[in-house]
Amino acid sequence: MLTIDGLVTGIDSTSVIEGLLEIQQRQIDNFNARKTSVVEKQTSFSGIEARLIGLRGNSAVLPARRPAPFLINRSPRAMKTC
Repeated sequence: MLTIDGLVTGIDSTSVIEGLLEIQQRQIDNFNARKTSVVEKQTSFSGIEARLIGLRGNSAVLPARRPAPFLINRSPRAMKTC
């Protein structure tokens, strides 16, 4: 194929265009890499959210008025009355 790139100006326009296309493709690749990273993080957070919702649902089934050992009054005054 006959081309007349830079015949008048002396500029190799084919190389300039190819360089610009390479830069644009790198920008697209970087964007896609960031997009993939964000999607992976969203998936992770969705999994954590689902587990927390399940935990909340399971904890609602537990008895509400069951005293935990660490909640018992252990002040010095309470110890003297034992």
